[in-house]
Amino acid sequence: MGKMLLKKANEVLVNLLESLADLGKGASYALKH
Repeated sequence: MGKMLLKKANEVLVNLLESLADLGKGASYALKH
């Protein structure tokens, strides 16, 4: 049970970090142009 929860939390965290990275890229791109 705990392992499944941990795995799910990890996936959510990775998705969140990827979203933040995309936002950061978009923001820096917008600032440069």
